[in-house]
Amino acid sequence: MIKQKAVLVFSILIAVVLLTGVAYSAGFTKNIEVTFYPLKYYFDGVQRQAPDGQSGFIYNGTTYVPLRFVSEALGKEVGWEGSSYSIYVGEQPGGEIVYLSDMRTLTSTKHDAEFVTSFKTNMGEQYYNAFWTYSYDGYIRSEYVVDGKYKKFQALLAPEEDWSSTRKEDNLGHLALYGDGKKIYESGPIPSDITTPIKVDVDLTGVLKLKVILESEELDGFGLIDAKLIK
Repeated sequence: MIKQKAVLVFSILIAVVLLTGVAYSAGFTKNIEVTFYPLKYYFDGVQRQAPDGQSGFIYNGTTYVPLRFVSEALGKEVGWEGSSYSIYVGEQPGGEIVYLSDMRTLTSTKHDAEFVTSFKTNMGEQYYNAFWTYSYDGYIRSEYVVDGKYKKFQALLAPEEDWSSTRKEDNLGHLALYGDGKKIYESGPIPSDITTPIKVDVDLTGVLKLKVILESEELDGFGLIDAKLIK
């Protein structure tokens, strides 16, 4: 079998990992030695050739294959959003995206809470854009002028990673959204043992002023992840 070894320099590596899910690293540069094999790709029994420059490789015993090639071969569109290192496979976000962290606040108060660029959930998932409340009475209460320009507010809610190895709590806190003074979303109590992030998808049509309230009830708390407004 023909194989070739090479040393690659990656500042950001994004790939599909056969049998083990998705792997990625970001925010640093590392020299790694990988092995290129003449990989063959079969989709429902039909062989397809990966485009030039999209060869798969093996690193530390794990096989990496090109995400875009594999996804499109399966009929799925692939999108990349650089500010949050987000990859969309299949359904794509519609319209222009503005992250909540990039928006100017009209008013804002907080206690034992902050915006972080690295947040790991109780499920071990790593994110790079999150508002995190981390004490028994932590909160963020912020208002934004949106002037009816946005159609959607989307985000994820998930416990912080320490909840993967500690007692169960039924209420880590909650998220509430107000549009022009009227409540338009309430997450309810967020439990510590959820196995998938809570999806937040709220209609903002016609909203002029948006208020976001994030309040925690337990130490370590939870995160509001990848919060964004879509035009």
